[in-house]
Amino acid sequence: MASAPATGAVAEPPLGDLAAVSPFASAGTIAWLAAIPCAVVVLVVMLVLGPTLGALVAPGDAHVRFLPGYQRYVRPEPTEQVRFLIALSTPLMLSLAVHLVSRRRVRISQRTQALGTLTAQIAVVALVAVSLVWQAHTLYGPEYVGTEPIGWSYFSVPTLVTAIAFAAIASVARPV
Repeated sequence: MASAPATGAVAEPPLGDLAAVSPFASAGTIAWLAAIPCAVVVLVVMLVLGPTLGALVAPGDAHVRFLPGYQRYVRPEPTEQVRFLIALSTPLMLSLAVHLVSRRRVRISQRTQALGTLTAQIAVVALVAVSLVWQAHTLYGPEYVGTEPIGWSYFSVPTLVTAIAFAAIASVARPV
């Protein structure tokens, strides 16, 4: 026979099977689930505010001087530079989202956690693959290099193999 709660105590409603079906989401799961929405928000902000803020950073009538020997190599691109600065806010936005959602102790079904995390991970792998293929086919014209168009790869096969090796070591190594 169950006893009644003591005077002044507040009984919490029973969760039933909800706790077993919908555990609290971990910070890692929340990060994966929030990654795509954060990236989309930053992309929209970059596209909408980039040209306007770029015009404010370097107005067309600005008199900017570079060293005479390097002036032919310099192509100011204020919109691109502002968009890059906006993109730097992505990790901060993701960290803030993880912090705020973790504090609320959100319950997300195991199926949603698994599917959402897998979808986000597949999207990241696809983005990396598309970026690597795009990089291999991008040519920089004479306005950038002063000669005939050239290709430039930031990530070669050795750098990718090294990155994969570091990631594998980091995933196996656990702090004591």
